[in-house]
Amino acid sequence: MREPEPFFNEISVEPLCETDQEIESRIKTFVAVLKFCGGFLGFKKVRSNKPAKDLELKKDFSLKDYLAKNAYGNNFGAQMFLSMLKPPYIYDDTEEEKMYILHTTKLVRKEQEVIADGFACAYYSSGFVVSFASDDFWVQNTSFTLSVVEDETRKARNHRIFGISHLKQFAEPEFVSWAINNLSLKFRASEIAPEAKRISLRPDHGKQTLQEFSQRIKKESYIVEVVNSLAFDPKAKKKTTIRNNGLIDIRLMDTDNKIGILVRTTAHNELESIYMAADIEKKYL
Repeated sequence: MREPEPFFNEISVEPLCETDQEIESRIKTFVAVLKFCGGFLGFKKVRSNKPAKDLELKKDFSLKDYLAKNAYGNNFGAQMFLSMLKPPYIYDDTEEEKMYILHTTKLVRKEQEVIADGFACAYYSSGFVVSFASDDFWVQNTSFTLSVVEDETRKARNHRIFGISHLKQFAEPEFVSWAINNLSLKFRASEIAPEAKRISLRPDHGKQTLQEFSQRIKKESYIVEVVNSLAFDPKAKKKTTIRNNGLIDIRLMDTDNKIGILVRTTAHNELESIYMAADIEKKYL
């Protein structure tokens, strides 16, 4: 089965920007989303309903116009649009095309149903959508209700589709869990070979258990080293806790005193750490 893909939410083009400052802000926010999609989630493209250059940013002003106007300036963000947003939404002679023909789909937006092909295609491929942060509706929600009607039976069902318009939404627990279970994430790999990764543990009760666990987990590409044992905390409730600088606490909740280790990872920011912690919990805890 093909891996889920991201689709551009064509509805989010409106409302259009009114000023050049709004265009810059819209592009900057969306580029951060595209960079995470491409660099960490591993997608080379976002499927769209039209070529990126034709996307309207301001009345009678497209991305193509923006590139022409900023030909000698910093237009890295706009260039990323061109490289990642590519049509079509649906390929011919595919299962998605059959579903598109046999179903009627509408997005429930502010208590109204509207046509939203990007969301529909995300549903057909079990994917998600990325949007411009053009409206509070996209910014304040991470999942949206899609009403799907089977044309043959007329049975209607609601489905939840993830929608991302701002980098911080990638950190929502529901989306993180879905991504960990459905996507091939591109974790930043350490340059240190597993057998050369350092393990430093205090001579406490449970050291042998932690040593065995450390030997297992250091095989993960994103683990740099096991920094130390954690202080005993019988009342601990979290399996993992994120610190600064790529550090993550890992607790073995089924052991006496909730023993654990502190690991250093390759994470460059909190968002990457969140996904690494979720991956650790899925595989080891």
